[in-house]
Amino acid sequence: MVVGLVTVLTGIQMIVTAPISLIISLIAIWGIFLIVLFKVKKRQKLLESLGYKMKYVKLGSTGLEVSKLCLGCMGFGEPSRGRELWSLDERHSREIIKRALDLLEINFLKSIKL
Repeated sequence: MVVGLVTVLTGIQMIVTAPISLIISLIAIWGIFLIVLFKVKKRQKLLESLGYKMKYVKLGSTGLEVSKLCLGCMGFGEPSRGRELWSLDERHSREIIKRALDLLEINFLKSIKL
């Protein structure tokens, strides 16, 4: 009885949180994609004018410093290999990751599939 209730509650949580996670991931991907569209100098000037400087925090007791901003990579992967139809292919995914690392100084990537 308890196991059945936990299963039902977990299912309800997945139904509620999955669309929200999807929307947040799509917004993040779209925002980074728009930044990629600018030329390098224009992007640098835009970020400088906004006073952008990545902040880092310690990851637990490991001593590692990770960026406060995380790049969600759930939407990266080949749709033909069982990924979602809306996911980006490897070429486009690599471009976004490269820009996140080089331009935005993000070193924290989330690749879990919810």
